[in-house]
Parts: sequence; C-alpha cells; structure tokens
Amino acid sequence: MAAKKKATPVAQKLPVAPPVPLSALVQTVSDSTLEQTHTRALSFLRGATRREIARRLAAVGYTDPDHAEGWTLLQQATGYSPSTPVASLAGGPTDPSVAAAVKFVDEFDEEGFGLTEAALQRRFPAQNEFVMGGLTAKTGQAALVDVEHFLDRLDQLESGEGRKPETRAADRAAVALLETRTITKEKRKALREALRAARKFEVDTKADDAGASKAEAEARKQATLGLRAWYEEWSKTARSVIKRRDQLIALGLAQRQARQEEPTPTGADGQPLVLASPPVKKKRARKKKK
Repeated sequence: MAAKKKATPVAQKLPVAPPVPLSALVQTVSDSTLEQTHTRALSFLRGATRREIARRLAAVGYTDPDHAEGWTLLQQATGYSPSTPVASLAGGPTDPSVAAAVKFVDEFDEEGFGLTEAALQRRFPAQNEFVMGGLTAKTGQAALVDVEHFLDRLDQLESGEGRKPETRAADRAAVALLETRTITKEKRKALREALRAARKFEVDTKADDAGASKAEAEARKQATLGLRAWYEEWSKTARSVIKRRDQLIALGLAQRQARQEEPTPTGADGQPLVLASPPVKKKRARKKKK
C-alpha cells in the first residue's frame, strides 16, 4: 500500500491588533508633548535615512511606505500642502486681477506722496499738512489704507466738505496744482477702482477665514495626533534594536552630553583660590677664568 502523504500544516495568521484610537491618545498625551512631536518626528525621519540606521530599521519592518507615511503626516500636521499657493498662506491675493490692483496702489504711494509734498509744501503748507499728515509710503497691502486716506482728503479739498469757508480758494488751487503734477482726476479714479478690487479680496478672505480657521486648527490637531501615534510606534521600535548612542542621537532619541567643567577650588571662606605660579629661578652667570 502506498504511504499516505502527510498534510502540510497551514500557517495560522496572527490577529492584527487594531490601531489605537486617536481619542485614546488625546487622554494620554499632554499638549506640551504634542507640540514637540513635529520636531521629534522630523529628527527621526532625517536620521532614518542614514545607511546603518536604515538597515537596522528595515530588518524590523520599517519600509518605504512607512517612511512616506511619516512625511505625509508631518506635512499635514504643520499645514503644508503642495497644492496651496504660497501667496494664500501669506494672506496675499491669488487672483491675478486683485494682485494687479494691489500692485498698482503700492507703486503709486511712494511716487504720488512725494509729488504731492513737493508741490504743496511751499505754496500751500496748510493744505499739505491736511493731506499728508501721518501718511507714509508702505509696501503691499499695507499701502491700501494710506492711499485711501490720501484720496479721501483730496476729495474734501475739492468738495469743501468739512473745510472752513476761508480755505475754499486755497483748497481748490492746491487740487488744481496737483493736476499738473500727474495727480489727476483720472489717476484718482483709477486708484479708487483698484482699492475696491483689493478691498473685495480682504472681505472675501475674512469671511472665509472665519469658518476655515477653526476647521484648519482641528484638522492639524488630528494630523498631529496621527503623527504622534506613528512616532511612538517607530521610536519604540528603534530603541529596541538600536543601541549605539550616536545613532540614537541622529534619530533624536538621545541627547549629546554636555562636558562638565572641573570645579574651581575654593578656600574656607568659599572664595575661589588663586594658585600662584612657582617662582622662576634665575641662573647665575658663570665667571670666566682668566
């Protein structure tokens, strides 16, 4: 009779424990620890690329997808997104027409303010003080406020609103003089239109930020919790297999020890002792034999 073949034992799959819920991690990690997670994770990710460290981590299951996951979580936790324009992160306009309007106003203030002061300071000092008082050329969106004040004051000189009757003739003459110095009605109208375009961006941005800021803060917190869970898993793994201190330092899991200075000797009164140098013996000159 033919011998029966023994059945090959089937390897049993070990149950995979579900990941720890982030809500549970919130209860065990303090806010100060969470704040340090970004820098700790960055140190670990940088150190993990060193050849000897990478070899040891790879032996215990640290793969390219695990490394990429760490970078992705770090970017999410710090608010970085490759698809988000830098101008929007800085609070600047991303619409080309709005950006052009801001640029137009910004380029005017330095030249326009200078021409106004040069024209009015000698001929109409009172009007110059009224128009230019407290105004300075600024950069970017900061220029919008002062240029708007500048235009409002010129409108007051022209219309007489809020001005004394005895200054009406000088006010109008000052505006007429500025017409000859390129501060024309057409230029002022163009600046008004540019200001309206720039102001629309500010209103839209504030409306968006009101709802987005809270949601973004919550999203970053959740990403930081996810980053913390990733960091704890792999930092504990690294400590288990890496024992060399220089490699632990490279991963941010240990710190360099500061050199301890030798204590200064002190006397009975607690004051530092000043050690005197031993006296130098002078050599006597030998007498020459006659």
